[in-house]
Amino acid sequence: MNTGNLTNLLRRVNLGGLNDECLIRVSQDVAKVNAVNINRTILCHVEAEIGVGFEGNLGLCNLGTLIKFLSDCDDSLSLKTTDTQLIMVKSDKSRFQVLLLQEDEVPTRPTTEVNSVDDVNAGPVHFKLDHGMYEQIKYYHDLTGVPELTFTLNKDSIKVSSDSIREKQFTIPKIASIETDSEDIEECSVSVEASPLMRVFGLILRGKEDVVDIYIGNNTPLTVLDGINFWVLAPIISRND
Repeated sequence: MNTGNLTNLLRRVNLGGLNDECLIRVSQDVAKVNAVNINRTILCHVEAEIGVGFEGNLGLCNLGTLIKFLSDCDDSLSLKTTDTQLIMVKSDKSRFQVLLLQEDEVPTRPTTEVNSVDDVNAGPVHFKLDHGMYEQIKYYHDLTGVPELTFTLNKDSIKVSSDSIREKQFTIPKIASIETDSEDIEECSVSVEASPLMRVFGLILRGKEDVVDIYIGNNTPLTVLDGINFWVLAPIISRND
């Protein structure tokens, strides 16, 4: 099996501990996960070809521990399942067993399954965010520790800012050119929780050549698209709205 692909899939679901359970659907050697965190602030859809050799659904828990184990394994790892356990066997015959959850026991399983970004009504404004732009955002986020980030379309450009804490306000102007599906939109803005967004960016913008697609609308969810994988973050609505 492709242990590296499975590990990366689980990392993109776990998001540094945000989701510690998930339901994996395996079909024709492809694993798919839809997961929503407990606070219902981020939905993720992640797929990977893992060559696992069986089909079915796996309700996994303790993803953080599982990721640590898989990170130390090569592709000779084999998987076996019982009604209640997932058993992973290394080439030296050592094994690691984890409890399998029933589908209705997986707290991150969404009520509605999604299969593509078209299923989530991504916002009409689209721009590409590259590694250099991510580094700018990361610098200011690490510097200030602000709890939210605001993406604003204004005069054919996108800026990133935060004014949730007046003493820690910052703005990164014109980080990208934009495309829009609607000529009527001249300005829009959306604020989202910073921590899960930065975790997503940190996982998929690791190399200098990496680029992701961002879709936003006016106070609509922010969608991050990386190939066939995507994450949808709920907007933070102003108390004054």
